[in-house]
Amino acid sequence: MIRPLLRIAGLLCALIVTLVLTHAVVAQDDEAPTFPTGTGTASVEARGEVTLPYTITPQGPLFALRPLARLLGAEVRVGPLGKSHSVLMTGGKQVTVGPESPVAVVLEGDGSDDFLSLSRTPVLGLEGVHVPIDFFARTFGDDLGYVFAWDGATGRLTATRDVARLVDARIALDHRQTGIELTTVRLLFSALPRYRIEQEPGRLEINLIGDSLAQPVAGTDRTSPLVDGIATTSSSLVLTLAPGARVPDGSVREINNGLTIDIIRRPGDPVDAPDPEAIVDQPPPAMRTSDPPGIRRIILDPGHGGSAAGAVGTRGTLEKELVLDISRRLASALERQLPVRVFLTRSRDVDLPHDARPAFANENKGDLFISVHLNASFSRSAHGAETYFLAQKASDEAAAASAAFENQGSGPHNDLEMILWDLAHTYHMAESQRLAKLVQEELNQALGLVDRGVKQAPFRVLRGVDMPAILVELGFISNPDEEEKLLDPAYQNGLIDALVRAISRFKTQMETRENLDNREAPETSGPPEGRR
Repeated sequence: MIRPLLRIAGLLCALIVTLVLTHAVVAQDDEAPTFPTGTGTASVEARGEVTLPYTITPQGPLFALRPLARLLGAEVRVGPLGKSHSVLMTGGKQVTVGPESPVAVVLEGDGSDDFLSLSRTPVLGLEGVHVPIDFFARTFGDDLGYVFAWDGATGRLTATRDVARLVDARIALDHRQTGIELTTVRLLFSALPRYRIEQEPGRLEINLIGDSLAQPVAGTDRTSPLVDGIATTSSSLVLTLAPGARVPDGSVREINNGLTIDIIRRPGDPVDAPDPEAIVDQPPPAMRTSDPPGIRRIILDPGHGGSAAGAVGTRGTLEKELVLDISRRLASALERQLPVRVFLTRSRDVDLPHDARPAFANENKGDLFISVHLNASFSRSAHGAETYFLAQKASDEAAAASAAFENQGSGPHNDLEMILWDLAHTYHMAESQRLAKLVQEELNQALGLVDRGVKQAPFRVLRGVDMPAILVELGFISNPDEEEKLLDPAYQNGLIDALVRAISRFKTQMETRENLDNREAPETSGPPEGRR
């Protein structure tokens, strides 16, 4: 089935091409433009030199990724036909980049996802994909402390170690016990250093990259029942955990110039029990060679971020921080329990415009989009979850107010944008409404929440998403009692389990319908047309 969105997009593309032809001479063979190429040298401090092919585009130079990445100590895997490269870096980090897309996808060692917007679009050239210099700066530069410089006159790219900074640090431990033991470790730096985290059962190590501690970390004499010891050197800090204690996925967060680390231990957990959130005997998601049919890629969108804090609870809880924690754990649970690949629109506390979120979802060919939020109300007694799908007209005044709050900071839209959004949205409206209903049912049943019903509203973050899409408000942090629940890891687990069940039910329903459609479709001489 050809989507209405693709039809209108095709018409628009034809119109644009017609306009361009009236003002420019276009090659008759429709071949991709060719750019001047050359062969230079890459020099990496303390590692040597390598021959480096490059391409000169009107926007600036692009450099062969494979030889320089290998010289920097990374393993490079080349995709089919040489059209994509996956760079495996230290700490389990993987960066995938390819031609024709100015976005690189980053899979962190803890399973979280992020993306890099590059200054120039990569191209195919000698030895594979050629990338802009900022690709190296934002990967090897940030992770290993290199500074990259290009001299076009001599054809030489150099990578030198950045000047190390001396930073001061303090540490504070806050231990609480409300059914589940929780210790929050806060590391406060004079300036946030470059760092890499390495974790294994019973131990978490924070290694500084390039920077050094000016003196031993202050406050290390403070302990907690979940931390057996804290050791520091000029370039690292090691936490030794008590038996049964662990650091859940996504529990290390950057806040201002510091790091916050949550350590938990549940009553009755066996000593040295394996981390239930670890993915065992399963290849990294980005390296899987095949995808199952149906719902294969899920986009999770933690609401707000950066300067947009979202709702603020009575105890100072920030929506942007809590939904990021929950989304990370939900991503881990989905990939552990379902044959899916999960992408997060943001994996840290950064500003992310509303329109960038659906663009990211479409760029990564998502089959499902879920935006995760927390609610607020002037009534401190308001409680329960709400699930929304997109519509131009809100279902009630409360839904309109919620959409207006979440849409703060989004820019204006034009008529053409609304036409394209309307076509894409109409195609997926029934599926989005069905998913919203399943999510609301599971949340209500699992946690005994008041049924506030499925609603519709014009949420900007859902506009332009070319797949079934919903926005879920997991609770009211303006309600002191519900805020306390939402901060409880056990309650969060209940929310996550409910969402996984709802998504699993939706996935089964969708794939069952698709299988029936395929069996009933008439035979053709070509391959069957899928959803995308």
